[in-house]
Amino acid sequence: MKKLKIFIPILLLAVLILTGFSCGEESKRKKDEDEEKDELEDYTLYKNEEWDFEIYYPEDWEKEIVFDEIEGIQAYFTSPEQGPADDFQESVFLMVGEPDPYTDFDEYATDTVAMMEADEATEMIKFSKETISGYPAYKLVYAQSSDWGEYQSLEHFLNTGDTWALISYTAKKDQYSEFLDEVEIMVDSFEIK
Repeated sequence: MKKLKIFIPILLLAVLILTGFSCGEESKRKKDEDEEKDELEDYTLYKNEEWDFEIYYPEDWEKEIVFDEIEGIQAYFTSPEQGPADDFQESVFLMVGEPDPYTDFDEYATDTVAMMEADEATEMIKFSKETISGYPAYKLVYAQSSDWGEYQSLEHFLNTGDTWALISYTAKKDQYSEFLDEVEIMVDSFEIK
């Protein structure tokens, strides 16, 4: 009987701890959802049923969609003009399509980097593996010089198995960071169903 008297309080304590932990996890999940909702408050959802993906983009950006039966879908999101002297509008290019069955995703990414490194007008800044929307991806940051100026780009290559995606942000090098927060929110919101 004594063992039962000791066991019951321990059991009750364990139940209380587990209940508190469960409530804490639910509270954290609710807080994360609320923060994500607040973060996307000034964003518009673009949803594509055919390729089964979605992405949020800033509501004051322009959107242009181009369908290509061979390449898949291409979407262009362009920042608003910053005034009369704004001769280059920052943009995000998104391409979603079926991969070439004879091309390996990892080889494609490393070959792209090798090709850029061989270009004298290109400065490689960062190349790393990451995960986007739960799928393997590569992140590539580089700068390029041309007759029109210096530009910096951020590219994400994403592989879901059945679909490959490219999300690419380009801006003048001295204005690259101006829209970087918005672009990172776009990339984080990208989801293939």
